[in-house]
Amino acid sequence: MDIILILAILRYVHIFAGIIWLGDKISLLYIVYPLLVKGSADEGRRLSISVPAMINRVGAIAGATLILVGILLGTFFGRIQSWERLIEPYGLAWMVALLLTIALAVVSETRRKMIGELWDEEGQVNTRAVSRLKIIRSWESLGFVLIISCMVFMHFN
Repeated sequence: MDIILILAILRYVHIFAGIIWLGDKISLLYIVYPLLVKGSADEGRRLSISVPAMINRVGAIAGATLILVGILLGTFFGRIQSWERLIEPYGLAWMVALLLTIALAVVSETRRKMIGELWDEEGQVNTRAVSRLKIIRSWESLGFVLIISCMVFMHFN
């Protein structure tokens, strides 16, 4: 197979996985969780386990694909062919993007533990948990903006 075709396929897979992963996180953080706290506690508790679990399965596959293909595109098929290349602007942007992506993947997998229970024993919304959710959502959003900025920088560098 021609190397140009392989690179094109890998780039499209990388972009597609990134879109799926970002969409997964945006839908969960900005649509699913806010809707859960507006409903009843019983329904919310049931859905807060099943819906994120279903969404996270897709997101985990997309995230793993994104990271693996990104490593291939940056190293084996890319500019980072030696350790010295990591301290050049492209290599630094690549490392920042990789580390942020891994950090966001870890946060994504531990988000539920960090937020805590969204409802108290009486079925009322736990305002502390909702506040933690908003803080995590802000940090994750900033992480995505930084990752996309690194990708744009690497494209034009």
